[in-house]
Formats: sequence, structure tokens, C-alpha cells
Amino acid sequence: MKKVRIVYLDVLRVIAGFCIVLIHQSTIVNDANLINTIRFDWITGAILNSITHWSVPIFFMISGLTLLDFRKKYSTIVFCKKRCSKVILPFVIWTFIYILWQQSYGEKINGVSDILNKTICGPASYHLWFFYVLIGMYLCTPILSLLTEHPKALSYLIVLCVIKNQVYPFLQTFWNINICFDIPFAGKYLEYFLLGYFLKDLQLKKAYRYLIYAGGLAGVLASTLSCILMCIGKSKNYLYFIGYETIPTLLISIAVFTLFKQINWASIFSNRKYKILSVLSDATFGIYLVHLIIQRFYWLFLNPDFNNVNGMLLGTVIVYFISLSIVVCLKKIPLLKRIVP
Repeated sequence: MKKVRIVYLDVLRVIAGFCIVLIHQSTIVNDANLINTIRFDWITGAILNSITHWSVPIFFMISGLTLLDFRKKYSTIVFCKKRCSKVILPFVIWTFIYILWQQSYGEKINGVSDILNKTICGPASYHLWFFYVLIGMYLCTPILSLLTEHPKALSYLIVLCVIKNQVYPFLQTFWNINICFDIPFAGKYLEYFLLGYFLKDLQLKKAYRYLIYAGGLAGVLASTLSCILMCIGKSKNYLYFIGYETIPTLLISIAVFTLFKQINWASIFSNRKYKILSVLSDATFGIYLVHLIIQRFYWLFLNPDFNNVNGMLLGTVIVYFISLSIVVCLKKIPLLKRIVP
């Protein structure tokens, strides 16, 4: 079956993939020694993190959009086979690669049991956490897909997820209200997975779209200003608002998705430009998997002071395009292209 391409999803993948590299390149915001300072590079890192944290939720939204209605195309068995071939092999291979990679800078592996433990209880590298959430969502998708025939039930579950994953933590963080009423169906990041499908065919009037954009802008301001103002002069890293499961990030993610869906991309991309976009989009997951290795080489050999602004901005461009080149090459090798799906 020929892959059906949706232009705005390709654009979102490429930009979100670049933003993730930028997030990992601007880790200065996590430096506990700089939290109570007003250093320009720390503030820059805080701003960059604040305005790009929508990128991970967007990938969950894209997954939900493309997968929740799989029953229209193939059976549950075929769905499971397709997901396994696309995710399980890369997960195993890249976990093993990063376990070996960690040994190169001092971490010891104590036999097969340690490898199995790092694989099951992992992640072997912090960015591989994405696999653990994604595989869980794929396992639940045959059940969640039934909600596509019941829009009200789908909407209700989205609301429950937002209450559990955004509202509960907000109340606990700022008012010390620890709500003990559990919502067992509201798994972390599930609201984004469901929202992708919910928003796919939703036609909104201009007034509602502008309201969503205003919410996204408010989310950007809230996450940026709170990150800076609540950290400066404090002795701890207070980065709640730039987390993935926060109200500002939720608002920004919905606004970005709505905006990109609304743009007439066909008028922007010629056939040649779209071919380039398709290559970049298809390489995005591979870039995500390989970029931390390239990033480490960059830090070691090209720019030792990776915490300055050049290290964050120029470094992101360098790491991204070197990773892209490697992934494109790997995709041309039959035995290796399956590890960069």
C-alpha cells in the first residue's frame, strides 16, 4: 500500500524534530549552578526550551491522528505486525547501541542481566524514554480505536486525561492540593495521542481558531516568564511550566497543530521542495535516535563551551544536519534502513 502523505504533518515532523535537537542542545537551563543568575546564555536557554517543548507532544498527536482509525485500512493483527516492525527492532538496536556508547565514557555493564535490566527498566539513554510510552500506546490502540466511532466518549476521555495529567499536577505544585481520586484510564501523554485524531477533521470557525492561537500565545508567555522569574534568585531549578504535561505546553501544542493544519502548504511547496520536505520528514525519527551521539562529538571536538548561545543555536544546526546525513545514508542500506524508520 502506497504511503499517503499529508503535507502539514510532514512540516510538523521536520520542525518538531529540529526543535527536539534544540532542546537537547540547550541543556544549560538545567544547570543548577546557574539557576539564581541572570546570565544571558541561561535566559536564552530557558526561552528556547519554553518555546519548543510543544515538539514532543506534537509527535504523539501525529501518531494518534495516523493510527487511531487503522481499522479502516487493515485488521488488528496487521496493525500489530506493522507497529512491531517499525518500533521494536529500532528500540532493541538503539538500546544496545547506547548501552555500548555509555561504556565508552566510563559506565560499566555487568553481564547480560544488566543489559536486560537496562532494556526493560531503561531507558539506556534518556531520550529513548519515548519508546516506552509509544509502545504502550500502540498496545492500547486496538482498544482506543473503538472510540473513533463514539466521538463523545473520545472527547470525555480527553477531558479526563487533561484533568489527571495537567490539572492535578498544577494544583499540587502551586496549592499543595494532592488529589487522591485516581483516573486509571488517563495515562500520561494519552491526551495528545487522542487530540491528534480529535483535531484532524475538526473544522473551526475563525473566532475559535483565534481563541486557540491566543491560548497558545498565553502558554508561551506563561512558560517563558515563569521559567525565568521563578528561577532567578532561587536555589532550585523551577521548570514546571516547560514540562510536557503542563497546561501551557498543552495550549501551545493545540495552537501549533491547529495553525499548521490551517495553512495552505500546497501553495508554498513546489514538487521539488516537497520532495526535499519528504526526505526530511522520513528521516525525523532516525535523527531523533542518532543525534545524541553526534551531539556528544560536537561538544567534545567542535565547541567545548556548549552552554553559550552559539553552542545552542549553531550547534543545533550542525548536529541536526550531520544526523540527517547519517540517517539518509543508513536508509540506502537494506540491512540498516530498518533501524531508522
